[in-house]
Amino acid sequence: MPSTFLALQIGLSGLESALMGAETAGHNIANANTPGYAREVVDNETQASLVIYTDHETYLGQGVNARGQRRIDDTSLDQQFWDNNTQQAYWQSRSTELSQVAQIFNEPSGTTLRQSIEGFFNAWSQLAQTPADMGARAAAYEASMQVADAFRTTASELQQDYARYQAEEATAASQFNSLLSNLAAVNQQLIRLALQSASGSGGSGATNPSPPNDVLDQRDALLDQLSQYAKLSVTYHDDGSVDVGVYINANVTAFNNTAPIPVSMVTGGQVTGSVDGAIPANPSNKLNNTVSVQDLLDGSGQLKSLYDMAQYIQNAGASGVLDQVNALAQEFMEAVNNQFLQGYDLNGNMPATGLFDGTSASDIAVDPTYNPGALDLLAAAGPPSGGGPDQTDGTNAQAIANLMTNYDAVGAGLLGSGSVVTYNGIVTQLGTDGQAANEKNQTFKALTTQVTTLRESVRGVNINEEMANLIQYQQTYQAASRLIAVFNEMLNSLMAIV
Repeated sequence: MPSTFLALQIGLSGLESALMGAETAGHNIANANTPGYAREVVDNETQASLVIYTDHETYLGQGVNARGQRRIDDTSLDQQFWDNNTQQAYWQSRSTELSQVAQIFNEPSGTTLRQSIEGFFNAWSQLAQTPADMGARAAAYEASMQVADAFRTTASELQQDYARYQAEEATAASQFNSLLSNLAAVNQQLIRLALQSASGSGGSGATNPSPPNDVLDQRDALLDQLSQYAKLSVTYHDDGSVDVGVYINANVTAFNNTAPIPVSMVTGGQVTGSVDGAIPANPSNKLNNTVSVQDLLDGSGQLKSLYDMAQYIQNAGASGVLDQVNALAQEFMEAVNNQFLQGYDLNGNMPATGLFDGTSASDIAVDPTYNPGALDLLAAAGPPSGGGPDQTDGTNAQAIANLMTNYDAVGAGLLGSGSVVTYNGIVTQLGTDGQAANEKNQTFKALTTQVTTLRESVRGVNINEEMANLIQYQQTYQAASRLIAVFNEMLNSLMAIV
């Protein structure tokens, strides 16, 4: 026979379940805006039925067993979010940085290197019309100073960007490695708590203990942050801890891999690897499991984006924007100086030096021989045809002006077939790359938003739903209380009869 007080036990189990439900709903509401938080529900199960025997075997229910709070999550959606977040972080950073680089050239309007180059050739064209006019000579000299200054300013701003990428990448790598250490510490906590619970020191002695939900939330929040920096490989363990690696490109010499593979960064409670964010990049090192940022998977994460932007500005292959501006400055100086040295000044003498000194856009300058006090030395005339200098001859000035017949393609005609860089080519490529980066950023932003919405529909807190749950738990609690009250009245009636 069942216990006389079985109904009281059933009512009590209902009270405990409803109370835990109300507490869980309150906990969800309180953490609705907590990063990494996954909503929780009461893990209810039916109490084992009681077997009784009358004229046949039958079963009586014994109420509900509220086992605790169960965390709601979908690891497949987590992985989708990390993958898309990694790619969005890459393209968002690249799009932003390319936009800032484009501002250096200030196209299509404003004070630009293009305008300074155009102004230089226009000034020499004007000088060709009135070669003896000191005002025209002063304008040609000033335009020469301005174009040299424009080259230096452009190079200086690009060098500043390159240095900024160096600093930001080093900071990002440090933050990434710090997050790895934090994740290892969380892993250690999860492993320790699982061992304590399994051994009974945690109080339950369960053979398959559930990891503490708050620590799992910390773990996922760290993984969300890590996914901004590099593409992750995540392996889950029963105790809640995770192994984490970062993907590298194929054919990384140190790892002798022929396909992209993850390299271990965190195993259990130990940090087993790190990312080296140096620019110029140090090679990856398999002995200490260090991955150079240059070997991280292409198109993934803020770290690789900063590295790629540094290479976009300046690299050993001379294809960076600064490399091309330097090449353009070299072409410009060489072409102008070659023509300038063929001319004659107002005194009928050939120049002793070229108009410009320097080796690149960073150090281009007007030769000090030519200054406001020596404007007569500007070689505007062609070879003299008779006895003395011809102060009306501006053929050499016009030859210099003719070096650029279309400033949109400045550089294309400066050195003939040897010219490989044009101003228009630099700016056009920058605009094309910026547009492509922006489009990819928008694409992955939309994908990340879509996955985030799906993920939050599973693990996120819905305040309206939690308020409805509170009402349901309140009514369940009232009903269980009423069951106990009714059974108490029945017992009182029975005792009165006795």
